[in-house]
Amino acid sequence: MKLPCLPLILSVWLVGVGLGFGQNFPAAPSTGLRDDTRALPESARHLLISEISAARQAVGCDIWLSASTFLPPGEDIRRYAKELRQNWSPSRDSVLLAYDRASDSHVLSFSPGLWQRYPSVQIVTILQQISRLMNQKDRPLDTRLNASMKALLRHLRLLEKQRQQSATLLHRQDFRLGQVYSVALACGALALALMAMILRRKDVIAAHQLFFPRAQVGIRFGAPHGGGVTTEKSLS
Repeated sequence: MKLPCLPLILSVWLVGVGLGFGQNFPAAPSTGLRDDTRALPESARHLLISEISAARQAVGCDIWLSASTFLPPGEDIRRYAKELRQNWSPSRDSVLLAYDRASDSHVLSFSPGLWQRYPSVQIVTILQQISRLMNQKDRPLDTRLNASMKALLRHLRLLEKQRQQSATLLHRQDFRLGQVYSVALACGALALALMAMILRRKDVIAAHQLFFPRAQVGIRFGAPHGGGVTTEKSLS
C-alpha cells in the first residue's frame, strides 16, 4: 500500500519545491520601480516612475529598477539581477538595474535582444557610466540611484533615436540608389539598342551589291563589245 502513494508524495514535493523557488522573486512592479530600501523620497520616486514610463514607450522595452535590502541566500547580485529580469520580462527586451543594500553592490543587466539592437560599444559605455555613478560612495544612496536611472533612461532614448534615424536614412539612401540604378539600366539598354541598330544598318549596307546592266550592242569596227551604249546610275 505504500508504493502507490509514492507518486502522490513526489508530486506534492515537486509542487512545493516549485513554489519555494517562485517565492525567491518578488512580483514585477507595475511602475517599473521596486525600492525595498526606502531610499528614494516620495517626490523623487514619483518623478522617476514617470520618466521610466515615458522611456519605456519611447524605447519599446521594459526598464526596471530593483533596490533590495538583502538577497536570497546563496545568490550573488549578478546572477540575481539576470534571473529577476528574466522573471519580470520573460518574452520582452528589458534592462534592469539591481542594487543590494546589504553589500552595497549593483549590476546592470541587459537582455540579449538589446545587445543585438544597439552597438555593443554603446552598451559598454552605459555600463561604465552607471558604475561610476553608483560607486560614488560619498554621495547618498537616493542620489546615486536617481542619477544612475536618469542616465540610463537618457542613454536608452538616445540610442533608440539614433537607431531609428539610421534606419530611415538607410531606407532613403536605398531608394535613391535604386532610382539611380534604374536610370543607369535604362540608359544602358538604350545605348545597346542604338548600337545594335547602327551595326545592323552597316551590315545591310555592306551586303548591298550593284551590277552593270546588260546591254545588246552591235559590232563596231570589228569589236564584239564596242562602245555605243552608255549607262549612268547615281548612288547619291
